Amino acid sequence: MTDIDGLVARILALSREPSLRTDGGLQLPVIETYPPAKPEAIASAESILGFELPELLRQCYLRVGNGGFGPGHGMLGLQDGYPDDLSGACLPELYQYYREDSDNPWPERLLPLFVMGCGLIDSIDCSAADFPVVRMDNGLKPTEIPPYDWMEQWATNMERKQAP
Repeated sequence: MTDIDGLVARILALSREPSLRTDGGLQLPVIETYPPAKPEAIASAESILGFELPELLRQCYLRVGNGGFGPGHGMLGLQDGYPDDLSGACLPELYQYYREDSDNPWPERLLPLFVMGCGLIDSIDCSAADFPVVRMDNGLKPTEIPPYDWMEQWATNMERKQAP
């Protein structure tokens, strides 16, 4: 049983502390967190994507912020949210860009979500029931880790950094 509300509350608390907002290891240009996304931004993103976001992501966008927090350099935002470091695109635009690249076909319903640095992005496979994380590292490598467990592990590691 997953406790999405509890995990989102922990992520929100971590997002309020700049040194714990991400674990990217670099000072990011995000000074303030992006404000939470409005339901209309989520509906727009889902319309562009052609499918619904997993509930954990929806709650993070609605309650924590429009990206810029989480594993690596942070979760990509929706419209007017935290953009990809290299392209400047937010989640729906980056997904469309990847899907339209005929030289490197991108799987349908694979969300490029977390900027990990050096052009690498961890994604969520929305075509699978448990939405496993897929790591882009010399090809796409499924991890079989659901995003709840992945974010739970990240939050626990960041909380340990915070402990005296």
